[in-house]
Amino acid sequence: RRSAESAVSSTSLAERLKRKQNFMTQLHRPIDKGNCKAFSVMVQDPRERGRANDRKKGLKMPSQFGGGKTDEPSPSGPVVVATLHKGESFGELSLLYNTRREATFRAAEDAEVYAISRKQFKQFTGGTKGSKRFQQCCTLLDEVDTLTPLLRAERKELATNLSDFVSFAAGHRILTQGKERMSAMWYVVYSGSAVLFKEDFGRRSDLGEITRGGHFGEKSLLASGSSGPAAAMEMSVEAGSDGVTCVIFDAEIVRELFTNLASLNGSIECLPTPQGDDVEPGRSKAQRFRVASRSYGDYRSVKDYRAVSLLGKGGFGAVFLATDTKDRQYAVKRISKGLAVQEDITQQLCWERDLLSMLASPFIIQLKATNKDAQFVYLVMEAALGGDLYQAFHRYPEVFTEDMPRGSSTQFYTACVVLGLEHLHERRIVYRDIKLENILLDAEGFGKICDMGLARFVIGKTNTQVGTPDYMSPEMIDPPHYHDSTADWWALGVLVFELLNRQTPFDDDGIDDMQERLLAIRRNQETGSMRFVYDCPFVPKNFIERLLKKLPHRLGADGGAAAVRQHAWFRKFDFAALEQRAMPTPLR
Repeated sequence: RRSAESAVSSTSLAERLKRKQNFMTQLHRPIDKGNCKAFSVMVQDPRERGRANDRKKGLKMPSQFGGGKTDEPSPSGPVVVATLHKGESFGELSLLYNTRREATFRAAEDAEVYAISRKQFKQFTGGTKGSKRFQQCCTLLDEVDTLTPLLRAERKELATNLSDFVSFAAGHRILTQGKERMSAMWYVVYSGSAVLFKEDFGRRSDLGEITRGGHFGEKSLLASGSSGPAAAMEMSVEAGSDGVTCVIFDAEIVRELFTNLASLNGSIECLPTPQGDDVEPGRSKAQRFRVASRSYGDYRSVKDYRAVSLLGKGGFGAVFLATDTKDRQYAVKRISKGLAVQEDITQQLCWERDLLSMLASPFIIQLKATNKDAQFVYLVMEAALGGDLYQAFHRYPEVFTEDMPRGSSTQFYTACVVLGLEHLHERRIVYRDIKLENILLDAEGFGKICDMGLARFVIGKTNTQVGTPDYMSPEMIDPPHYHDSTADWWALGVLVFELLNRQTPFDDDGIDDMQERLLAIRRNQETGSMRFVYDCPFVPKNFIERLLKKLPHRLGADGGAAAVRQHAWFRKFDFAALEQRAMPTPLR
């Protein structure tokens, strides 16, 4: 074991991954068989079943699902493609990219293998939020006054995008006044101190010293606009007498974050601080924006709510229809504290609460209050008494198949979802779970997006593979799964197709295994063949086809919700009336 550890430590992780990726490209190449002295890597491509089915259908296999030509016959049995010896490793790519094993590893002789768990590996590589560096960064960002208006979920997302920890010796010049910056970074002091000063005609005047939680470099990044190098510094910065260690963030991340914060404050030059004094003493506009969406009503005690009926039950709790002392109806989600701790979902619940508290749209279920007692946590939410769109779609199919003009009911609920997604995306929240079951109907029949369990505040892109397979976009399925809000527009295309055609567009070939099912859906996505019903109108059909395109050609990828609303299908649709709830609903 010690020899294996020393062999691993002698090469960097990047070198090992590069070597392994080279190995992955050879999996389907014919290789001469030889004597195995340690581990034989045996390959029987598990995707051959899908390829065989596609060949029967006359479909061509997309290149990303095979390393060689699709028309070549596969080997009849397992083929030894490589032999691993002492110091070699395997399995890291599957752990990093959440993919199936691409080969079978078999011991050809007695061998001692050093193994680590997925959790330990991800922590070692810095790939999870449990890593020490990530936790240190989160603690630091909680101490930065400028970021006070952000929710904790937003600060955690910023921490996932840190570039590095860097240290400077005492007196080292970090940034120079009047000099265009070559490295466009934002610096947050982690330890030590940094001195800010100006130099005019050779005379130095110190402006101050900043310590832990202080920061510098953001104004020159914002002054340079959305692209290009950072503008010249208005002052110089050098390390203090004991040196300084900073956490640094890339310019693109900083521009996105601070432009959003500054827009809430009305000025890029006036970054949000806890000392805002314009309307309400002690609170900035950005803070008021957050707090306004957290006004949960008059009742905070659990005793003020009376359960009327059970609406549903899940793995961690139940949802009840409840009334308050004024007979107003709410949906109360009750979650067991013990189960939340046991299943390690406490942080996820906090993030869901924080995201819900940011939202104030008539097309998203609203969080009204949060409560707790000794055993449970309670989320008091707006009640939607019309059920969900999935139930309505199957209970009243004629509403969607016999509407006049054809597709008008689908258009109405599509517009509700577009407005809900627009509200989410404006706040940099990627929803990632659009489907019929997650569109609730209120008593008047208006659609509302619910369940923020998979939603996430995202700066840039994220790479967690989550969602419902039929609705997942190609970039979410393909490793390394990097995606952003454009994935929601793909899911919207699937939803619209389902409402108009009574099925999802891409077949899963009847496969039960989740990863195999995803690959089957991905193969069918690549063919681009969707079976529309004979009476599907041309304009909504074009709307679907434009949403179900790979990036960067997808509708909404450039222009977001505004581009979606401007499609010809919505040319005569009155979004203003919908926002004011001043139009009749198909399911009233």
